[in-house]
Amino acid sequence: MRCILYLFFITLFSWPLDIGGIPFGVSHYARGNSGIASAERWQAALVNPALLTAAGQDGLTFENSRWLEGTSVQQIASSLTLWGSALNFGFVRLVDDSGVQWTQAPYASMGTFYYAENMGYLAVGQDFFGLGIGLTFKQINKKAVSEKNCFSTDAGVYFDSHSFWRIGLVARNIYGTFEKPDNELYYVGGLQVYHESWSLDLDSSSLMGKFHGGVGYATKVVAFNGGIDPDGNISAGMSVNIAGMLVEYGFKNNGFLGAISRIGITFLF
Repeated sequence: MRCILYLFFITLFSWPLDIGGIPFGVSHYARGNSGIASAERWQAALVNPALLTAAGQDGLTFENSRWLEGTSVQQIASSLTLWGSALNFGFVRLVDDSGVQWTQAPYASMGTFYYAENMGYLAVGQDFFGLGIGLTFKQINKKAVSEKNCFSTDAGVYFDSHSFWRIGLVARNIYGTFEKPDNELYYVGGLQVYHESWSLDLDSSSLMGKFHGGVGYATKVVAFNGGIDPDGNISAGMSVNIAGMLVEYGFKNNGFLGAISRIGITFLF
């Protein structure tokens, strides 16, 4: 049954929909790209792999975007628990209307990304006495001026007080084969404060030196998010849980790219 769902949505999402964005996770996108301490498990690989150890449901995610004059970004991601560890894996590609296939690889939660034909990634998270740790491995076929296969690794930690706050920290590019300056080591930290259905995120990067954040209100059925990214762009979105199928929508006024929308479907299990 799961194989049938994969084939169906790969076929469905290969059509160029009139939507757009960058492939992180829709709620992460709608909260101003914040979430180092709070991104959901199926988003964690490209935000903070340590969040794979956080409480929450696993999921199988399909996302499609359309931006930059007809470029379509497609992503499949999944998270699961196996042999006592939490895993997240996925694949991203970018398809140009001219027929050239690319991949927009979401390389940092601050919005930094590289262009390539294909990107595959695998993240592993493990809990150690209440402290979550995680690693993400990314293999990218980079195609800009010349074609090159590149490898990169990120590492993250996460802690939840189980009272009203969570913190997270990610080191980007701890090891990789990108040429300088693309392989520069930097850090992204995040704090989330939460109470009942409300939450507030605040993140910052040593690379950009700017704060960005988001606010959310969530119930078991519906959630609303809003935020501001490091460039001052306003974002908002909502999600609806329909019998274990999460449908998400995000919107951002993305500077010179104009108003961009993004949609995703996640099957929770």
